[in-house]
Amino acid sequence: MEKHVDIEDHVALGINAALSMFEEDESSVETTLPSSLTNHERAYVHRMSSSYGVISKSVGQGTSRYVVLHKVQERNIVDTPLLCKLSQTSKWVLQSLLARWPSKPKEKIESLRPEKNCGVKFGYYADITKPSGRLPNGIPQIPSPCLTQTFDSFQSNLPIYSKKSEILETIWKNDTVLIAGKPGCGKSTQLPQYILDESLKQKQVCRIICVQPRRSLAVSMAERVAKERGECVGQTVGYQIRLESRASPRTLLTFCTNEVLLRTLMAGQSVLQTMTHIIMDEIQERDKFGDILLIRLRQLIPNHTFHLLLNTCDTDNMMLINYLQPCPVIKVDSKSFDVKEYFLEDIISRSSEFGIQHDVIRVSEEVVERENQNMVHDMEDVLILDKSNSVEDLLENTSDENSLQGGINQPTKTYDGSNGVVSVGQIHDDLHHVDYDLILCLLELLCTDYTGG
Repeated sequence: MEKHVDIEDHVALGINAALSMFEEDESSVETTLPSSLTNHERAYVHRMSSSYGVISKSVGQGTSRYVVLHKVQERNIVDTPLLCKLSQTSKWVLQSLLARWPSKPKEKIESLRPEKNCGVKFGYYADITKPSGRLPNGIPQIPSPCLTQTFDSFQSNLPIYSKKSEILETIWKNDTVLIAGKPGCGKSTQLPQYILDESLKQKQVCRIICVQPRRSLAVSMAERVAKERGECVGQTVGYQIRLESRASPRTLLTFCTNEVLLRTLMAGQSVLQTMTHIIMDEIQERDKFGDILLIRLRQLIPNHTFHLLLNTCDTDNMMLINYLQPCPVIKVDSKSFDVKEYFLEDIISRSSEFGIQHDVIRVSEEVVERENQNMVHDMEDVLILDKSNSVEDLLENTSDENSLQGGINQPTKTYDGSNGVVSVGQIHDDLHHVDYDLILCLLELLCTDYTGG
């Protein structure tokens, strides 16, 4: 049990001040206190020194007894060099390996260790040495304008275009927004571009992270958005997936996967200080990484300034809305495109328009004979358990004596197609023959009649 020591208040204040100054002085490793201290005051020094991380020891006898203070020397095992002796063969193998596959500049930077008191602020050094697979701490900037107007007409025909002003106004007033729309309405490609264009118009800095559930989506979306803006991937628009990154300090719209953003948040929350918008796309495809990421982002929203935008294809989102309250919902109407039916007869009749000399396929006598024999063998296999009936009996009892022969030569029927009456009986499906000219004709017909959408 620790013994209580009673000393005067001004002496206790002086001892605490001396211990505090000694602890903060990095250049001093050892110091002494005057010998005028009494035994009770020296006992107080011993009791308080442990709280300051200082080792105290009394030295001397009688009136010349004083207290010596020492700082605890921290041993850094990581700084201790590790010697590894290699044989001459091992050295030659390593040199050959490095000569064949040299280290990349980023790998060389990652292998460096930050020095203490190097004067680098805001964790910049730790950011450039961050391994791939995590988002870098980029700087928000004012976006550059779109470099092409090629896709303006296409973008204006998308269903989400009519909701553009409503979406931007809702994002400005709320931290969390849910956007519900069917696939193809433009949620994934147009929403981040609306934010970029609005930030450019208002002269405001922004940095957008668009989270996708799969690697292929992150790459394809980045390529599509970059193409619509007339840029190459890695400029204003980029992506970051595991073991692959195409982003630069100029990148303001980064597509990544749930795992990448989750791994970044596990390393620290400093990256959220540079983000203005986080878009979680396809949240209806629930997985463990997406659910954990959504839970964590919901916890971080009150303490940060970023906006959380959620894209979904589901119409019933009450559970998600109740979880993210308050969360306004913007529903984007889907656009139904006209469906046109193409029949085989139409393609054959129009094949001459594309310079293809396509003859109507007729059934050869060999094909008929082969198909009839196959059908007879199949029927023998079916009736093998019934010894009393033979194939000849079955043929006699059939209502149509030409049923077997008519299996291939069906009665001629006519179809009133868009280019005249065509005889269906003239067309035959030979499973052993692939008519590539007919397939080519079909593709050209679809491309010729395509009007967009």
